[in-house]
Amino acid sequence: MKSKNLFAKIFIVTTFLTFSFLALASYSSKKAVAADPELMNRLQSKYNVRITGFGVSPSRTKIRENMSFSGPFQTVTIKTVSGEVRLITSDNDALSFEVEGAPPADATPEEGLAKVSTDEGRITIGEGLDVKDFKILIHVPKNIESLNVESISGNFSMKNLKAKDFGFTTISGEITAENVNFENTKGKTVSGDIEIQNLQDGPMKIESISGDIELKLPANQKAEFKLHTMSGKIKNTRGSTAGATAITAKTASGDIEVE
Repeated sequence: MKSKNLFAKIFIVTTFLTFSFLALASYSSKKAVAADPELMNRLQSKYNVRITGFGVSPSRTKIRENMSFSGPFQTVTIKTVSGEVRLITSDNDALSFEVEGAPPADATPEEGLAKVSTDEGRITIGEGLDVKDFKILIHVPKNIESLNVESISGNFSMKNLKAKDFGFTTISGEITAENVNFENTKGKTVSGDIEIQNLQDGPMKIESISGDIELKLPANQKAEFKLHTMSGKIKNTRGSTAGATAITAKTASGDIEVE
């Protein structure tokens, strides 16, 4: 019994001293940084580390890479966790991209910033393992059959693209498309906004739970709109033409605007 009480006392004293030293170290570091605001930057630069409230970790350095793949490709798929993805039209059947990001300090050159797989006319591009500040510009071949984008919080922007089918799925990532020609568009987000401008003639079915949906169609394009929201607002300045191209947009709480 006495040994148990002694152990408990030792544990309490050790815990108290540990937290006391941590508090003192935190206070001292704050005072040092307050007296010399550049101290943290100098320490990180000198020892090539990154200092945060959670500890010290090896520093990351941003790098850039370029890759090109000869086609033809019928299906292009992009899968990311986060980051920024831009898509524009390529001048030929090849797919190329420029990517930048900060890989882990211990990453090898073979790992790369982006992961790519190809298989019989299909190409899939994704971000490398634990790459921070991921940004990629992809030159998409002309006249592909299918374009698919998937992400958790990554944002996608695309311009002047053409494909038979376009599909997207994100959690909080945003979808922005301008001057695109998709024969069929289908996708959904949870909280990410969807903005599509000058979509050429083609049916569309898009959904979001709390994200806003904004559609800007060519002036001469007619469509039969099916717009629905539970608690958001709907604004449609185009009217609806029965029998024309079907455009369906649904949200739970997000707003829907059609121009």
